[in-house]
Amino acid sequence: MSAATHTPGPWSAQTMEQTDRRYIMSAGPRPHHVARRVHSAADARLIAAAPCLLAAVSGFLAAFDRDENFFGPECDAARAAIAKATGTT
Repeated sequence: MSAATHTPGPWSAQTMEQTDRRYIMSAGPRPHHVARRVHSAADARLIAAAPCLLAAVSGFLAAFDRDENFFGPECDAARAAIAKATGTT
């Protein structure tokens, strides 16, 4: 698996109070917009969780990859999700 080229997490969902506009910000010493317009609060939460979800699924899959007896559709789905998130096929 290649190294991530996306903006490192954590990300947070924010709402501009004056307009109720939602957006995603990165954390860290130099925060910036990851997504400037997000349709709903639920979408914002899901997008903000993406770096954590990717790390969790990658760790989960790494643990199962050490068990040579565990192969199945769940691992295939996890691999496909990671490939989609990282841009690898």
